[in-house]
Amino acid sequence: SIQHFVKLREKQVNPYEVRGNILGVEHGDVKITIFSDYRCPICSVYNIIVNKVISELDNVEVHHRNYPLDQECNKYLTTAFHQGACALAKYAEAAELQGNYWGFASEIYLRQPLTDYDVWMIAIQQGLDLDKLKADVEKPEIAKKILKDIDDAVALDVKGTPVIFIEGQKEPLVGAMTDFELKEALIKAGAKEKKHAK
Repeated sequence: SIQHFVKLREKQVNPYEVRGNILGVEHGDVKITIFSDYRCPICSVYNIIVNKVISELDNVEVHHRNYPLDQECNKYLTTAFHQGACALAKYAEAAELQGNYWGFASEIYLRQPLTDYDVWMIAIQQGLDLDKLKADVEKPEIAKKILKDIDDAVALDVKGTPVIFIEGQKEPLVGAMTDFELKEALIKAGAKEKKHAK
């Protein structure tokens, strides 16, 4: 059940966390794109579920896209929802430039840092170069990438997070699912279980 993953989130533990810029495999037979928001409570739980399910499958390629529900960078919002989500998205994109998007992103989801200092502590613990991170987060291309993600999400009629698009399927998976439901959906799309998966 999802409650198991909620408890892991409350303990700030993701036993399936990976480091690096790749979750799943490169050039996988099944390609999925996740739109999420670092301040979204469901996304923080769902990140653990996605990490678990992908660890059990052999041929899934995962792409992350940003859809922060934060008026600081999301021009489509008329109401403030998740303040600080845009800043966290910038930091996560900056971490990707150092080769550790997924490890850093997982820790942001788990710890929900409220200040730059809190983010910097996560960066240090993840082995990132802090000076480079501080410089990269200000790069215009990072802001442009997030704005493009938001525009693409709106064009795809994404209204909230999390949302997963499976390449070749018309309807996205919207909202949190159990690990069993997500795994079943991916297997139906052609994903294969690892031989040693439980």
